[in-house]
Amino acid sequence: MGAASAEALGGALRAAYRADDTALDPNSVTVRSTPLRRTVDSAAYVLAGLFPASVAASSRGGNGSDGGGSGDGSPAPNLPPIRVAPAASETLFPNPIACPRLADRLASAAAGVPPAVRSRLATIVAAATAAAANCDGDCNGGTGCSGGAHHRQRPPISLASDAVAIADVLSSAAAHGAGRPVGVTAADAAVVQAAADEVLRRALGDEDARRLAVGLLVEELLREVTAAAAKAETATSMSAAAAAGDNGSNAPPPPPTLRLYATHDVTLWALAGALGATIQWPPFASTLTIEVYPPRRGKDGVDDGDRVNDGTSVRVVYNGTPLVLGCTPRGGAPAAPVECLIATLSTTALSADAAAAACARQPRRAT
Repeated sequence: MGAASAEALGGALRAAYRADDTALDPNSVTVRSTPLRRTVDSAAYVLAGLFPASVAASSRGGNGSDGGGSGDGSPAPNLPPIRVAPAASETLFPNPIACPRLADRLASAAAGVPPAVRSRLATIVAAATAAAANCDGDCNGGTGCSGGAHHRQRPPISLASDAVAIADVLSSAAAHGAGRPVGVTAADAAVVQAAADEVLRRALGDEDARRLAVGLLVEELLREVTAAAAKAETATSMSAAAAAGDNGSNAPPPPPTLRLYATHDVTLWALAGALGATIQWPPFASTLTIEVYPPRRGKDGVDDGDRVNDGTSVRVVYNGTPLVLGCTPRGGAPAAPVECLIATLSTTALSADAAAAACARQPRRAT
């Protein structure tokens, strides 16, 4: 189910960005993923859904692709490679290894979970562990025992007391149709989710924490947005020049580019906060998309679409719903000037040097 969801997401992107009619091609796409195998696999299946013709061509070439490229989640040879950075330096998720101050924030937030809730979390983990001890050999990972007449496999659950980690296991299991680990009830899952939400709110709910968590990623996104805006301006200039020479016909614009990032729910949660939006725990295969558009003008020079007609515009979409930025003009229309997005995210962005300084623990003063 996870592979199917990721491939369906790729299909939705293909429809939205016209990959079928060559408006978008694999050479204009770059892909980054966190080093976890499941995110790399998700990225590969998104690519398979985005460019099914390329996957089919690769299959006809005899490489055994079955939708994920090579059959093991890696992309087909004629699809964009998936770039992965070492975990210690990865910026696609809040990285406590690279940021000691963030590690302190996360630990403090976890410690702030009320004792009664921590006790309940420990009971939940113990229940799943006890069920695994009675496993009849049909287990998945050692702590999630099969149950029921059909010996349905259940996912493992971490022995950690971290509510976010436990919630991640449960939400991933639900997304893959595997159900909850044996011994974990629906009420237990609700307790875990509420505790995880509170930990994230405490750990990442303010601007300083978001800078530590996703500041480097936001800096990268702003560079990409700025480059895309410059490309959009170039396309507009080319169209205007062509219009001046042949009664308003438009010159073909440069082909669009697409940057894909395969990351995690906590990353989307923090990025939404940086955008001024409040979201619930992101479901599996969630997407946060930043679209950059040139001014859209008709032959009479008047805006012919729902874009900002005096400059490059952007639209931010979360799971199919446009987000309204705080500086969005015209009473909340989904499109906003690119400067609006840059101003909104600049307070979160961190350069490499700024991130190193912000993440360093302050020495304790002698008393």
